Amino acid sequence: MKKFVILTLVLVLLLGVALATRPDRASFERRLGTIEAPASDDLAARASAALLHLQAGLSMEYADHNLWAVAEISQGSRRLRYLGVFGVWIPLGEVRER
Repeated sequence: MKKFVILTLVLVLLLGVALATRPDRASFERRLGTIEAPASDDLAARASAALLHLQAGLSMEYADHNLWAVAEISQGSRRLRYLGVFGVWIPLGEVRER
């Protein structure tokens, strides 16, 4: 019985921490701002990187699932998905078309 109570308390604590530290839309927008474009002296490459960054910000879709969040962005022809949990955004890779 003692192990069950301890396990239940640990699970409730873990769920509470996940709920309290779930990243929000603003934190993902800040993360987008920290993604560095490749350093280049070429003006065309820098302009292209800036446009991809702008497109990612404008095409973002954010879904809140209480304990975690999912964000999707478009970069060029690719659609990328990120998982937000425990205050961290984890890249999940490209979204596959159905």
